[in-house]
Amino acid sequence: MVSTLLSTRFANQRHASGGAVKPARRVASLLLLLLPTAVFASAQLRLHIDEVAGQGWIGKDIVLKVAFSAGETSLTVTIDKLEVAQWSTPFRQLRFTCQRFSTAPGVLQCESLLSNFYVGEGMNRQPLQALLGFRIDWSSGEILHTRLEVAWDELRGDTLQRLLSAVGTKQFSRLPTFSTGSLTGRATLTANNTQPSRLLTSFSLRDFAFSDELGMNAGENFSADITVSAEIRGEEWVFRSSAELLAADLFLNPLYLTWRQNGPQLALNGSWWPSDQRLRFTSRYQHAGYFELSAGGEVMLAMDQPELVTAYGRVRVESLENSYQTYLQPWLVDSLIGDLQASGRLSGRGSYHQDRGITSLALELHDIDLIDQQQRFSVSGLSANLPWQGIHQPSEGDVHWRALQLYRLPFGQGSSQLRFIPSQLTLDLSPITLFDGNFTAAKVVIDRLGTDELALTLGARLTPVSLPPITAALGWPEMAGTLAARVPAVHYRGGKIEVDGAIDLNVFDGNLSLSRLTIENLFGLVPRLSADIRGDNLDLALLTHTFGFGDISGRIEGYIDGLQLEAWQPVAFDAWLQTPPNDPGRHQISQRALDSLSSIGGISGALQSTLLRFFNDFSYRRLGIGCRLAKGVCQMRGIADRGTGPDQGYYIVQGGGLWPRIDLVGHNRRVDWQVLVQRLIAATDVENVEFR
Repeated sequence: MVSTLLSTRFANQRHASGGAVKPARRVASLLLLLLPTAVFASAQLRLHIDEVAGQGWIGKDIVLKVAFSAGETSLTVTIDKLEVAQWSTPFRQLRFTCQRFSTAPGVLQCESLLSNFYVGEGMNRQPLQALLGFRIDWSSGEILHTRLEVAWDELRGDTLQRLLSAVGTKQFSRLPTFSTGSLTGRATLTANNTQPSRLLTSFSLRDFAFSDELGMNAGENFSADITVSAEIRGEEWVFRSSAELLAADLFLNPLYLTWRQNGPQLALNGSWWPSDQRLRFTSRYQHAGYFELSAGGEVMLAMDQPELVTAYGRVRVESLENSYQTYLQPWLVDSLIGDLQASGRLSGRGSYHQDRGITSLALELHDIDLIDQQQRFSVSGLSANLPWQGIHQPSEGDVHWRALQLYRLPFGQGSSQLRFIPSQLTLDLSPITLFDGNFTAAKVVIDRLGTDELALTLGARLTPVSLPPITAALGWPEMAGTLAARVPAVHYRGGKIEVDGAIDLNVFDGNLSLSRLTIENLFGLVPRLSADIRGDNLDLALLTHTFGFGDISGRIEGYIDGLQLEAWQPVAFDAWLQTPPNDPGRHQISQRALDSLSSIGGISGALQSTLLRFFNDFSYRRLGIGCRLAKGVCQMRGIADRGTGPDQGYYIVQGGGLWPRIDLVGHNRRVDWQVLVQRLIAATDVENVEFR
């Protein structure tokens, strides 16, 4: 066997113009010039190049070896150092070995070029392996076809962080910081004439830990298997990706997610047309035992901002309890539904078109239970079929429930038929029981669906309901009698509830009327209510006995004008209570009631004789008391002024009838509201009452 060794060394050659020699063409030309000299049974060619430079890269200390044996040709290329402009650390000790190297007419070809090399320096070196196939036109230096496959085993998290930092691009700079864990993967890229045609990647992450600079996103024990592929078909790029999240402890503000098995699965598929910047996609997120969400659509990216052309979405919730606690509740803090016990199943879908807006919506509920932990509402056994085919198509649905509670008042089962017509929803509610009465709502109409001007209108009637169970449910002192009401019409617009006309209530053997009633932010943190209230012919004996105020017989009337509540606490009103003119009933007041009136607001009452303290009841002709609340201070007044001087006071009770009789006079005309409330609570002995 004859062996020939040719060794050649080239310095960094340049043209007279100063430009770098095209490296691919120079190397190909040298190989083709040398190959015909290998006429022996076996030979070896060796080419050493000090430096080869291309756009954005420099290779140093390069050695090419071509070996001929029994008609077969092999190629070995070693590069001691490869510097790439985007990387702050060089690639070291690159070695390429091609066992099937051939030179077709005018072409250099290698089907399988195996490469082993290192990234990084010293102890931080990370080994990688690449498999390269190529065809090069030696006359032009053009790469006709390339197939590159890169693989790595257990790339450590800290090493990955250094590699990403070495790239130095803006995209990687936004990524979180990786610390522990390992990444194993493989990527294959195929290109024709330097244009990528197919990409296939797969990754396995194990026990990764990461965090961002602000600590708003962090994770530990993160393990996942991920695959991504893309292929060009004519002018269209088609891509597919999937991920199986095996284990994790994740904080993705505001979500905290943890699992060790049955983790979420993700998929994203689609196509991309570069010519008109058009993207079509389908996606799916599935978490067994929680929910499944799928969505898709078409987006145009040619404009300054992405433009959604079409879209659809579907959701199926297997366990509302799991899904609410894990995925929903962190987003709903401080909202109406931010503190619930939830259970049941549901599904929904919707679609959108750029020219027609929302074209369909549908929601199905199956045995839903919602219990507000703030005791504002609860519903159990809620099921519904709510389809909507868009603003131009009528559709019908239904909803029913086993039990409903609003502010501790328990309502019975009920149902409603729903009809969707263009921009409007109507509901026909069945009568609902409330203790021994019934609540009946007239037809409910919701107008301007799908707009910011949504409006709701309804009327309602409450047949007489016994007061004792109502007051017990609300935690109030027991009241005798019944409650009945009629609500002419209620309107909801822009988050504000308004009532037309007056709401009439029958209580304490008399009548209460609420007018100009408005409520804003009803279920929010700071509800606001305003109203005017009129009371007529109320029985004082029933009223005072209920609140432990002491006994007063007779009737009373009055008003509360301009009542304003914030978070259900009074901030302004003008209130007045008095004995009706020509009240024919018996007028007596107990000493307990006199003591209660005396304590309210610092009012001083004086029994006109020490002997009167031995009497339990006194006669009075009339009584009256008023308060105008503004800026936390109550301006007090009585039934009449006592004298003309500024310190003469005002009558709260004027004596009359047979002896013993009593006058009660107040002197303090300005009383702090909170002090007045505390004195009223002490006087009525209702410390445990909670008004809501």
